[in-house]
Amino acid sequence: MTKMTPLLRGLNHWTISPAFNVTYLTEGGLEVSSSFQLDINTENKDTNYTSGTEYRHEFALGQHFSDWTIGLGGFFYKQLIDDKAPASSNIVDGNRGSVIAAGPELSFFRPGLPFVSFHAYKEFKAKNRTQGYTAALLISQSF
Repeated sequence: MTKMTPLLRGLNHWTISPAFNVTYLTEGGLEVSSSFQLDINTENKDTNYTSGTEYRHEFALGQHFSDWTIGLGGFFYKQLIDDKAPASSNIVDGNRGSVIAAGPELSFFRPGLPFVSFHAYKEFKAKNRTQGYTAALLISQSF
């Protein structure tokens, strides 16, 4: 599945995010999933700053047990193109960021009930961005 989604992320610029997602699920319940995405940013007209194009690869490897899935997930993030800013800014080496993260994931899915997912990732090898832990709880319902 491929999608094109324009997003306004509260940073006073638009981001176009084409993505390609794929999942392989065996009869025994082993799941391998990947998501490949580019973030193409437009200029912030108030600051004349443009963040460079970013690449993100999210992945998950899990085992299904009835309505539950447990496994390992994470992401790789790398900025591919330098940021652009007025000459008076303090951009060093294009300000390109990168990071890798991995950790446990747990999810619950039963048709008719909300989908629930939790992950906790440890980030490492960060460059030009913060490094630490990310945890997320997702609850979603289809209507």
